[in-house]
Amino acid sequence: MNPKELAHLLGADAPLPHGSPRPLHDARAFLVGELATPPSPLAVDLVAALVACLVERRDADRLGLLAGVADRAIAKEARRGLHQLRARGIAAHRVTPATTALPSSLPVEPELEAWSGIADARGERMVSFARTTPDGGFEQLHFTISDEQGVVDLVTGRGPRRAFRELRRRFDAASVPFAETPLDFARADVARAYALTLALGRAAPQGFAFARSAIGDPPPGDLPHPALVEVPSMTLTAEAAIGLQELPGLSGWMAPREVITALGRRLEEVGKSTLFVDEPQRARARVEAVEQAIVETFAGERRARWQTRLLDAALVYMRAGHEDDAGHLRAQADRVADATFAPVADPFARRLIEKLLPADAVAAATVG
Repeated sequence: MNPKELAHLLGADAPLPHGSPRPLHDARAFLVGELATPPSPLAVDLVAALVACLVERRDADRLGLLAGVADRAIAKEARRGLHQLRARGIAAHRVTPATTALPSSLPVEPELEAWSGIADARGERMVSFARTTPDGGFEQLHFTISDEQGVVDLVTGRGPRRAFRELRRRFDAASVPFAETPLDFARADVARAYALTLALGRAAPQGFAFARSAIGDPPPGDLPHPALVEVPSMTLTAEAAIGLQELPGLSGWMAPREVITALGRRLEEVGKSTLFVDEPQRARARVEAVEQAIVETFAGERRARWQTRLLDAALVYMRAGHEDDAGHLRAQADRVADATFAPVADPFARRLIEKLLPADAVAAATVG
């Protein structure tokens, strides 16, 4: 059962199904206040579901209790939940997790966190990892991954922690969201990108093998996208759907280059052709060329890429504290995934092409 299903089960008023495992009962008891102390141990999916329910209930007190446990996985997930509450304007005290003192002769166990940005016009985005090393140092690993080319770049470096804070400040200064994301999901992002790199017969960037071993492997199996658990879908008007492409980090989104090139060639042919008997017929041919480009933008594998790109952006926007924008991005992702999705009739899909055209051409190509 994935975290979304577990969260639905935990948060429901109905009793848990007969034969449910003990950890699930403990998590429910803690959620509703029947258990005063946080349960432990809990599986990763169950922790994520419990935190999601507490965030939904805006229960900062119980999230604080979870964030103070010695189990690092539980505490870190709970701190993410507290961060979400603070981003929504809900008072939530910062909690220092319980630690167990280690003899000074032993190396410190590395701590790892993952951060992600928004995909650019080429479908490339940065997935960053920051970790303390066993010798007490601090290391950054920045993977640039493409939804079409796989792993396209890798930058690593060691230095003071403030260097990573400076990177985050640069994103903030540009008003482009850059947010901490679930560690296992970030690992899975890199693993999927590497698999695509190999499938295309391309070589990974120099140093990739070491960087991959430093961040560790994701758990086996397909992980549900965290945005499907964390981001509630919102009502999406046509105006809001078009406005998504004006959001910081998304303004460069457009149709694939080959689609744009083919559209330019078709429009040029329509303009020069002597086969049209009058201007209305020529105008209709231009409309058909634009609509063909809109359909091609979401044809085949491209449709799944757009859905994932939207979910990725929704997660980053949500974790950066922009809840409404995240909800609209999630709603558009749901539209793209729907079996009835028709690109020509979808305002977001049309905008990817129409924003490249002159205003009169857009007016002529507008449906209804």
